[in-house]
Amino acid sequence: MREGRTSVITIAESMITTLADEGYINSEEDATFAIVGRPSESSMFTQTTAWKQSNSYARFGGDFWSKTAGNNRRSWDGLLCGYCGIQFTFCSDDDYTAVIATDTVKNMPCFPEDGSICEVDGIVVIKVSNTY
Repeated sequence: MREGRTSVITIAESMITTLADEGYINSEEDATFAIVGRPSESSMFTQTTAWKQSNSYARFGGDFWSKTAGNNRRSWDGLLCGYCGIQFTFCSDDDYTAVIATDTVKNMPCFPEDGSICEVDGIVVIKVSNTY
């Protein structure tokens, strides 16, 4: 779990820095966010032998992370608040489901590539991986 958590925190901290640099956070206007994709499928996630050999429950950032919109939101919210000291306003589960169905999101590259963060229907979308 520790190895997966470390990888996901690294991804989150990099996202926070990029979002701040691009003016999505620390502005006077609160943004609404959707973080799309399973962290373990990110190019930034290190899948060590121990992580791969652990059961699916112990794979922090793995299989259970993005099973549903609500689970995805709660997972990111808990990580961002508990480990990064920041709170995002996440879109509703219905909005998340609608956003991930758009061609815009389907065609986005994955973070940290250019274009992996964009606004879709008023929601700031960060695409972490193609598995969601």
